[in-house]
Amino acid sequence: MRLPLLGILLLTAAFLLTVPAAWPSEKAPHTETEGLDLMLPHGGCRLTILPDGSGSIHYGAAPWHVRVTAHTFDFGPLLQHFQANVMFAKSLPERREEAASAVFPGSSEVKFVSNAPRVRALLQQGWASRLPPSSPAAFFEDESAHERVRRACNLG
Repeated sequence: MRLPLLGILLLTAAFLLTVPAAWPSEKAPHTETEGLDLMLPHGGCRLTILPDGSGSIHYGAAPWHVRVTAHTFDFGPLLQHFQANVMFAKSLPERREEAASAVFPGSSEVKFVSNAPRVRALLQQGWASRLPPSSPAAFFEDESAHERVRRACNLG
């Protein structure tokens, strides 16, 4: 049975309109977050700060993480500070490893931000206020996970 050309075109258009929605966006490697994600360097050590002042420290896409106690960070002022310090391509340092990046709440777009020393200080603050490792059964939060994050992020 032969479909008329118009039918084939309509089927093709319907297919093309539905499939790209399933493909990940190249602009947005992160999922939308309710918190503020700060990375130093970009793609490296990541601090997620949540509205209650708690957070977590990760390295890249590795699954290990360290949880940070609530009220460690002042979310509102930090969010305002980094939103006001978004950098544009022309103002990025020559060495990208010296640039910090952020993903703001409700977004998945990564932006470069100035003030990498502040991001480093916040990582240290989070490390100082970390929660103890979970039980050995919680593989991604156990003592070895803390040690991996510490070494990768050059903390403590």
